[in-house]
Amino acid sequence: MVWQDIRSNGITDAEIWQGLKKYSKGKRPLFMGCRKMQAVNPWDPYFCAFPLNSIIGSRRYPFVWTGDCSYSWMELAWQIKAITNTFGSMQGISYISSDGFAANWKIQARWNQFTALSAVARSHHPKPWTSDFNTEGFIEKIRITGRDTIEINNNNEEESGTIPLLEQSIRKHLKLRYRLLPYIYSTAFQNYTTGMPICRPMLLAFPKDYKCSGDQWPYQYMLGKYLLIAPVYGDFNTMEIYLPEGDVWTDFWDGERYKGGQILRYDTRDITKLPIFIKRGAIIPKISDRNWIEPDLTEKQYIIDVYPDKHSEFLMYFDDGKTDKYKSGEYSTILLECLKSGKEIKFIINDKQGEFKGLQSSLLFNLNFKDVDRPESVEINNKNISIGSDRRGNYKCIYNQKKRSLQIKMLAKVVDSSVILIRFNKQSD
Repeated sequence: MVWQDIRSNGITDAEIWQGLKKYSKGKRPLFMGCRKMQAVNPWDPYFCAFPLNSIIGSRRYPFVWTGDCSYSWMELAWQIKAITNTFGSMQGISYISSDGFAANWKIQARWNQFTALSAVARSHHPKPWTSDFNTEGFIEKIRITGRDTIEINNNNEEESGTIPLLEQSIRKHLKLRYRLLPYIYSTAFQNYTTGMPICRPMLLAFPKDYKCSGDQWPYQYMLGKYLLIAPVYGDFNTMEIYLPEGDVWTDFWDGERYKGGQILRYDTRDITKLPIFIKRGAIIPKISDRNWIEPDLTEKQYIIDVYPDKHSEFLMYFDDGKTDKYKSGEYSTILLECLKSGKEIKFIINDKQGEFKGLQSSLLFNLNFKDVDRPESVEINNKNISIGSDRRGNYKCIYNQKKRSLQIKMLAKVVDSSVILIRFNKQSD
């Protein structure tokens, strides 16, 4: 991908090509504006496309940049709403990002948290954790009247110790994003097939909740259908977050549960913590901890966090991760279902649908059932499994009393369905 950012046509395509062809390995670089891209297929691997100017038809392009932005808290708030609501998701554009140059280390930390838990994780600052972007001479070029309420301070000496804290925050949330890749990638498949955005503003995700339907909460959004993200957009000690009615919401970080339909005054003093809430019924596939994506690595093990409800489901999506052969049907899906009734929880890993080269015949699932009592019995495919630390064949079942969680490890053949039946002594709420 080649970034041609001169705001004029003073440089021709030929000049760009001659200067950059040794780096692009034969791929033809294009201007960012859609004007020059409309004649080509932007998903063709021969081209590198990154549009800036949004015009009719821009939804078809890989992803969009919001343009040069300012550096204040007010700008961050504007970008959150623009990307996840007005100019992104509600315009049918999921893959959109911002630059994220910040006036100080606190804004930088919060901006990168938002970026990590959005559709496109991109930092325009090569080392945002240093918070040392030299803004001298650049301020007037990017100043936006009415949106800039804070002055740049390039001297970080007065806040010694803040840079390691900033780096810790950025690293923490990027690693969380990598763990959530199966969830985000599967949500991207839903976006591809239905148009439902990856980041969903509250009025779109909860149209029947009158406290959301008027776009009263434009600075929080749903990442997929189960994760509520509330980026901190000011130097607050506390921040109001609305939890939609009709559900129970679990704080991602401490596991505390909250009834929906209330405005929560959330403690935001911890600069390294982005407020995240999990909707009741959530089924969230994850992978192991890592620092980058290995393009040639085939995943064989998945962690599935389950927050049981009456009936919920999640469609996991798989493809080769490299090509666009999914457009010709070369991909697979596995439907995960959870049903809760009385003294019983049933979890179903349905057989896979579809084929692609590289699909594993068996997958190792680490199922984590959250906030449940100790079960009386556990069955997997009509076979009783003892609850303890010992492995039984392809299965392992452990209950953690302190966390109130049940962990089941199992090897499942993707061509067959697997049914996990969990029974309790008493009916859970």
